[in-house]
Amino acid sequence: GAPVAQMMNVGSFAEQVLVHHSQIAVMPKDVDFAVASLLGCGVITGVGAAINTTSISPGESVVVIGTGGVGLNCIQGAALSGANPLIAVDVNDAKLEAAKAFGATHGINSASADVAAEVRALTSGRMAQHVLVSVGVGPAIEQGIGLMGKGGETVIVGMPPSGVTTTFDPSWIAADSQRIVGSKMGSAQVPVDIPQLVGLYRGGRLKLDELVTKRYPLEEINEAVAAVKRGEALRNVVGERARQAGSLVTPDYLRFDYPFDRALTPDEVRRIEDEVRRIVREDRPVSIAHMSMPEAVAGGADAFFDEKYGE
Repeated sequence: GAPVAQMMNVGSFAEQVLVHHSQIAVMPKDVDFAVASLLGCGVITGVGAAINTTSISPGESVVVIGTGGVGLNCIQGAALSGANPLIAVDVNDAKLEAAKAFGATHGINSASADVAAEVRALTSGRMAQHVLVSVGVGPAIEQGIGLMGKGGETVIVGMPPSGVTTTFDPSWIAADSQRIVGSKMGSAQVPVDIPQLVGLYRGGRLKLDELVTKRYPLEEINEAVAAVKRGEALRNVVGERARQAGSLVTPDYLRFDYPFDRALTPDEVRRIEDEVRRIVREDRPVSIAHMSMPEAVAGGADAFFDEKYGE
């Protein structure tokens, strides 16, 4: 084997993980596991970028670059805010059609059309008031900056690799009072935003079931990922054996309360590890994952352990 690095301190494929309580949202039992799995990344990132990071007023023009899982949710968030026109940009015609089903009013294939000219025509020459770039590559970000109108804003939603750089003329940014901002995980607060998204879904205002193209067992994860890379899927869901067997598995939680004004002592850490081993009945090393709140955990935050799903 080879070492596997974490992204943003998230142990996505871990069977057991300790999570700070600020990153936990209670899911209603009637919400399907596939839907719940989408909320934690693509949906909260895309919808949150359109609703939390930026402020779109009804009738304002919006361009979304990239119509993958995150981009489609940027479109949903912008549609919920009343954007018009709401323009999707991609190189895949099938995904542009999907974007219209999720709320886009227009689609532009950047491989065959002059995107800037099309956006200018659709906005009566004013260009876009908001541009959301869901593709984490330099050229897409530069394209987004070039589509802003006066007083416009470009939101960088897709996470580019470390070291990627872009170029733009700062004199135009200043002269036209434009803004370039970043958005990480939709600028969201999990305990607040997740229930709100669930409410929108239950009310028929947020499409989630339609995002799932296919469900795969864990043994077929490579094909699930390959299908997304080939542009054949919006979102694939991997590993649902518990749900497909007809039972909704409710995780149990262990809670340890400690003051926030000091770090955990070695004895307290050992207590957590011993209790976790007792629950999983496996005598193997247990790691305490700090997840996305390292300061709080190091400072003595509540520790939660999500017991792994049974067969």
